[in-house]
Amino acid sequence: MTPETERLYQIVAPQAWRVRQSVKRDGLRLAHYTSAATALRILKSQEVWLRNVRWMNDVTEIIHGRDLLLRAYNDSAAGKKFHHALDSVSEGLRKRLEDTFNPILTHIETETYISCLSIHKSTEDGLGRLSMWRGYGQNDGAALIVRSHPFMSTAPGFGPFSSSVYYSDRSDLDSRIDEIATNILNNRDFLRSMPPDTVMGYLLSVLLTLVVCTKHPGFDEEKEWRIIYWPTLIPTRYVQMATEAVRGVPETIYKIPLKDAPEVGMTGINVTEFIDHIIVGPSRESEKIKHAFTTQLRNLGVPNPESRVVESGIPYRSS
Repeated sequence: MTPETERLYQIVAPQAWRVRQSVKRDGLRLAHYTSAATALRILKSQEVWLRNVRWMNDVTEIIHGRDLLLRAYNDSAAGKKFHHALDSVSEGLRKRLEDTFNPILTHIETETYISCLSIHKSTEDGLGRLSMWRGYGQNDGAALIVRSHPFMSTAPGFGPFSSSVYYSDRSDLDSRIDEIATNILNNRDFLRSMPPDTVMGYLLSVLLTLVVCTKHPGFDEEKEWRIIYWPTLIPTRYVQMATEAVRGVPETIYKIPLKDAPEVGMTGINVTEFIDHIIVGPSRESEKIKHAFTTQLRNLGVPNPESRVVESGIPYRSS
């Protein structure tokens, strides 16, 4: 980011900025909890699949975010303050934002593809997180622990982007909208000095991300982080559409190759740099799974593969 766009990001996305700064400051990583078979497929194919939210367990959460945002924008004191803040920057900014946002919102559920991770603390290195094993690991799970640097990068030409998830009820989202409005009012002279299309693009991105990444507070322990792709809004050659069987059912997905794209500023996603280590979840077959992952990492040329695969210390209980 340039200093100007960095300041713009802090103004219109203060919560996302704070989370990103904490991840950088604390050296946190991200974890992808899944079955051992899926984790092995990711390593062998060196690609990440993005699935449509309609076919996952997250579409109701997008509806949750959409409904909260629309209510806050249209029917709350924070929304009125946000309208005033937009109008104070330039005449017509509010109408232009609404005229762009509303048509996109009508098909956001059908055109959103995501992959889900979880913020990972160093205290979880030897165990993983029990609730995540129960929710996503089943009896033979694995967690790919990945470095967070690529998620902090700004690579607008890459296509997919990432965001932390916001766990909000009505009052929480109203507070977020109120904070953004306050920031806009306090920085309106700066915003007037920026290219109008740049300001519009950031505001639109913030509203759409609030829709896609707002979940019920009851899921807060997941500490989710999402990779998001909108193929109709941000088409790119770095992501390939494909049809694959997911749990035996054919499904349209998008694939991100785990290969660097330095020409657009996306680096550190090759397997050797990206994968920090792998945790094998509680399982009767944990020793066998660990051996398979170690062998696969060695085949990929990952240095010291034996030290990059650990078994969770949580005792196995059959479900």
